[in-house]
Amino acid sequence: MSQTDGPRERGLCLALNTAGELCATAVYDIEKQELLSSCEADIGRGHADLLMEQVAEVLGGAGCDYSQLSKIAVANGPGSFTGLRVGISAARGLALALNIPAVGIGVLEALAFPLLHHGKAVLAVQDARRGEVFAALYAADGSLRATPTAIAPDQLESFCQSVQGQSIYVTGTGGFLAQAAMPNAVLNLVNAQGHIELRVMGQMATGRTAVEAVRPLYLRGADAKPQQAISGIVVDGSLTNNHE
Repeated sequence: MSQTDGPRERGLCLALNTAGELCATAVYDIEKQELLSSCEADIGRGHADLLMEQVAEVLGGAGCDYSQLSKIAVANGPGSFTGLRVGISAARGLALALNIPAVGIGVLEALAFPLLHHGKAVLAVQDARRGEVFAALYAADGSLRATPTAIAPDQLESFCQSVQGQSIYVTGTGGFLAQAAMPNAVLNLVNAQGHIELRVMGQMATGRTAVEAVRPLYLRGADAKPQQAISGIVVDGSLTNNHE
């Protein structure tokens, strides 16, 4: 999870998270490592209706416009099938129109990121519903021990076999399910709401390059109908607003 070496990066990063119940956006100053403006709304559904309004709001709050952005960071899953499609479509469209890179930020990785290098393994686990959780396991040094996957909660104990006997940070909406499934483990529950910090998305995007188009990490098949088309997104490389 280390960033690439090289000259210090500059510019402004637009962070988008539509992977779950929240519709969240922010402008992050890469050089100053500072969150300039952010907006979050717990809406459950309807990300397509709100996302571009939020983008306009955070750009205004940061005192900048689209031309000053140098990178897009978007949560690319796992999460809501329809929410991911909205955020990733917006990120791809903006990146194309502005000729800047868009990078994907894994939800489980972003949940674990603030807890790494603090002396404990980290289990990032989100309630995936339908009797499953999305889980990923990281060692205390930040290395990935078990790749993101969708499993039943009663499989978490074997999933964490490589850190058996160690104290583990557990983060995400599946934290209580993990506690119930692993009664003998030493678990420290953090961020049970499972909300990604927008500042963390900016930090993680710093130094990352877009080697290919951002793709969603679903981990399993769709379980919802697509939302409507995104308002105010890119058509033929130019920004439009469907509300006009």
